[in-house]
Amino acid sequence: MIKKMRNKMLLMSMISIFCLIVVAFSAIYAITYNHMEQNIHAALERTYSFHRPGRFRFQSPDFKPENAEKSEKLQRALKDISNFSVFVDKEGNVHTDSMLGENSKHYEEVAKVALNQNASDGEFVSEDVIWRFRTREIKDGAKIIALVDITAEKGMLRQLIISFGASAFMLLAIIFFISLLFSNRAMRPVSEAWDKQKQFVADASHELKTPLTAINANIDVLLSKSDNKIKDEEKWLRYVQAEVQRLSELTGNLLFMAKMDADVPTVRVRTSISEIVESAVLNFEAVAFEKGIKIEADIEHDVYGMVDSSQITRLVLILLDNAIKYSPKNEIVYVSLKKQGKDHFELSVRNTGSVIAQENIEKIFDRFYRVDESRSTSGYGLGLSMAKEIVKSHKGKINVKSSQENTAEFIITL
Repeated sequence: MIKKMRNKMLLMSMISIFCLIVVAFSAIYAITYNHMEQNIHAALERTYSFHRPGRFRFQSPDFKPENAEKSEKLQRALKDISNFSVFVDKEGNVHTDSMLGENSKHYEEVAKVALNQNASDGEFVSEDVIWRFRTREIKDGAKIIALVDITAEKGMLRQLIISFGASAFMLLAIIFFISLLFSNRAMRPVSEAWDKQKQFVADASHELKTPLTAINANIDVLLSKSDNKIKDEEKWLRYVQAEVQRLSELTGNLLFMAKMDADVPTVRVRTSISEIVESAVLNFEAVAFEKGIKIEADIEHDVYGMVDSSQITRLVLILLDNAIKYSPKNEIVYVSLKKQGKDHFELSVRNTGSVIAQENIEKIFDRFYRVDESRSTSGYGLGLSMAKEIVKSHKGKINVKSSQENTAEFIITL
């Protein structure tokens, strides 16, 4: 699914970029073409001036310059002439100027091709040369045909199209690979989130299945002893009640996580953090005493913060429950609360026990993750994940330190 989404986004972006390239190149081509057309039009107008009265002498077809050296240079120049005009009399005879010299016959043939086009303006190809012509009527039915060699211009336009095509292909190829690289990077968090979601659903299904299976088994036992009194089977009912409580706790945690994921706004008021931590410590003293664990608290008074009191209470309870759960007997859990400026504080919960490996420090905040893979400890692996989400929603930081001396220390800065 993620791959299909990435490919779809990549395709849409490439189509958009291709359209932009086509529009940009089309605009450049149109501007270039229009500029060339203007130059060709100006060249045609200049070519008409070749036949202004008195400019050339059609009555002297054998005219030659008096200076032989100058005549040879002129003939060499005329061999490369690209613009010329001819006079067509009312009988349709084509007259070229004597200055065209030995090329007169060739240009006369080119002019006859233009005359046979039966159009006042157009293009034609003669001996691999592309000509643009324009005919202008003069008095007594005579005409002047101006011709301009536009082979170079046409070649330039063709080359421009080829260059545009090659450039577009190379540009698209470069953009494709760059887009592919960045799309893979951009989609990586989405892919990871998708994988985590699938894992979350699988783990949640497993955790929900466990108490439901236990409830179903206990009910089967009760149904098999339908003649007995309820008091006689109280043990099985207690099992069912315990599993229902576990199921209720799990669904409550899942709903809380869903609420956090949805970024549901919460009401934050200035609250005494000192009172919240003190109350949480008191609530866990009995639990800690049963496990032979002592809680030492260093709580500063008058520590306040702009928080959601219910979420911060849950946060402190999660950290204390986690510390007591993973501390061996006769150990000490240390709780510290320090003021860090107005409405800011640092909460630290430290316990001794098994060392958290460095590679597991980031994983312990994943949903349903447990360092104890055998799952011999109670719980669902959602506590620290909820703690991280609470801290994140309050724009705070949660850090973990683990060592042989101080097995695990969770530091919350809000």
